[in-house]
Formats: sequence, structure tokens, C-alpha cells
Amino acid sequence: MAVQTPEQLVHGGGGLAASGLKDVICQAFREAVDEHCSKPKGQRGSFNNKFYDKLRRHNPDLAGRIQREVPVVFGGAAGSAGQLAANLTNAPGPAGAAANAVLAAHQAGVRALAGPGATAVTGALANPRIPGGPWGVVGLAAMEGLRRGAPLFDRLKFALFRLMNRGVRVKFPDGLIGRQVIEIKGPGDTMSKGQAKDYQAFSKPDPPIVPSCESCAPANCVNKKTANGGCK
Repeated sequence: MAVQTPEQLVHGGGGLAASGLKDVICQAFREAVDEHCSKPKGQRGSFNNKFYDKLRRHNPDLAGRIQREVPVVFGGAAGSAGQLAANLTNAPGPAGAAANAVLAAHQAGVRALAGPGATAVTGALANPRIPGGPWGVVGLAAMEGLRRGAPLFDRLKFALFRLMNRGVRVKFPDGLIGRQVIEIKGPGDTMSKGQAKDYQAFSKPDPPIVPSCESCAPANCVNKKTANGGCK
């Protein structure tokens, strides 16, 4: 199956049917929890990488259809305040230029992770070096740029601030498949009200897919901060 670009993916429709998918997603989630929590706190690494590793083993086709951390825009850059932008290139004027800078940084991160000709980082990619924090693939591009002495990080910060000043929010969901957001809430992680609102709106008419300690019970974790990082 050809890898889709972020624009094709976001416009492509094809929401997930519920039947059977929750079982495989939650099986992958629970196995990822067991592996994650078997290590001492501080030595556990990326939970999301573990989740996609398990999902790839159980259902490689599904994993390959999920694009990780594609930037999506919410708010005024696409028109009236609160209107959802289908993709970053639809934003007009200065906000559009800023949004395109974010997309360019994301694409640079994709190439750093998956090779020169890659257009996406999918759940099928083994052991991607996606850093933690809110920017994910884009953050990797920024760090790569800093190592090369390029001003990408400064351009990225400027682009994000410019968007925020125009009432625009840029978010990086853990996965996208069709129009559905996949947001993984592993041990100790919670969904913010802003995330829930934006991702519900983006995924309509389907709900976002949120594998979590609660939705995939019985998992050996909780979705709140604990001394053991949410692990039971």
C-alpha cells in the first residue's frame, strides 16, 4: 500500500469500524504496559513506541495505516475562530506561511526518521527515535537542525508563536488514520479538556480512538500521576 501524504491522509476519510479493532488495539496496549512497567521508573523510554511495536506484531496492516504525530491546525487560520483546518496548507496569509513552516519542520523530521524519500512516520516503522515532549517528529527536526547549525528551531518557534497569536492551535496527535485521531494515554498520562474537545471535533463523525488504562481495562496501570509513574 502506498504511503499517503499528511494532506491525503487527513482528507481521506475511512474512519475505523469498531468491530474487532478495540480488541487488537487494547491487546497491544496492555502488552505495552506490561513491558513498560517491568522496567524501573526513569529507564522506561517511550510508551508510544512500545505500543506501536506491539500493534505492528499483531496487525501490521493497521499499524502501517497510522501516521504518527502529523501536525493538525485548529482555529482561525482556516477561517472563522474555532473552524477546523483540514490541513496546514489551507491557512491563508501570514498564518498560512507559519503553518507551512511547521509542516516543513515535520517533513524534515520524517525524512530524518524514515529516510530521504519518506512522507510519513507510520506505526509500522520499528524503533523510531521520536523524542519525548509536545513536538515529537517536529522536535526531532528542530534538534537535527540545531546539530547542523541551521536556524530551524528558531523558525519553528517563531511559526508556532505566530500561529498562537492569530488564535490558532497546532497539535500533534499520537496517530491519525483517515479522519480519526489516535491519542494514546499510557501509564500516568491523562487527556486534557482541550485535547478532548479538539480531537472530538477533528474526528467527527467518528470518535477519536483513545487506548488508555481505563478504556483497555484490565491493564496494569492507571491514568493519573503516581509514585510509580502510573504503573500498578
